[in-house]
Amino acid sequence: MVVRNVFFVVLGFLLSVLILLSGFVLVSSYAVDIEEYLPRGIVRITPEGDVEGTDRLSRNGNVYTLMSDMVYSDVGSNFISIECDGVIFDGNEKTLRGANNGIAIVIYGSDITVKNTRIVNFGTGIEVGIHTEASNNRIVDNYFETRWWCISLRGDKQFVSGNTFNANNGNAIEFWTRDTTFVDNAFVNCGLSFNSYDVSNVVLNNRRVFTYREIC
Repeated sequence: MVVRNVFFVVLGFLLSVLILLSGFVLVSSYAVDIEEYLPRGIVRITPEGDVEGTDRLSRNGNVYTLMSDMVYSDVGSNFISIECDGVIFDGNEKTLRGANNGIAIVIYGSDITVKNTRIVNFGTGIEVGIHTEASNNRIVDNYFETRWWCISLRGDKQFVSGNTFNANNGNAIEFWTRDTTFVDNAFVNCGLSFNSYDVSNVVLNNRRVFTYREIC
């Protein structure tokens, strides 16, 4: 009888260990699957820092410079995905031109800078922190002209400055952040939309510009 009880105790212990291990494998597999199935861009800066999908990005260390204008004609996809932390994407005053849909640049990571880029005729200009954690990113000195959001912004400690926004839907920025600095930007016939405001954010010296078209 004692031997039988010991057998069932050991069996129960082994089953518990098996269940725990199965759960760990499932969680690990789920994490890998999330990374694997992130919506990548047609053009990519990969997690290893390599450039895929174009020869118009020149790399010097962690600085990636756009050498000429680029036109995006796909429907509903991401054009450029930045998947490597610490990247500086310098648009070099060149233009990314879309077809009135899709997302120009998706940021997957932290300590990433996007600057000096003209983003025209996309659904959304730049998307930050939607699918992955993102912090300490900088979006500076860009020009946006979009169908919907110029920037869809999530995460902590972002910095947005010196940009010009022109959004056809009237709301240039979708703003869900903490400890974010948002200063010295210009809004052309549009404004800033706080979906979730946090007192840790700093919003200063932004200005609105109104233009009028003659109707005839």
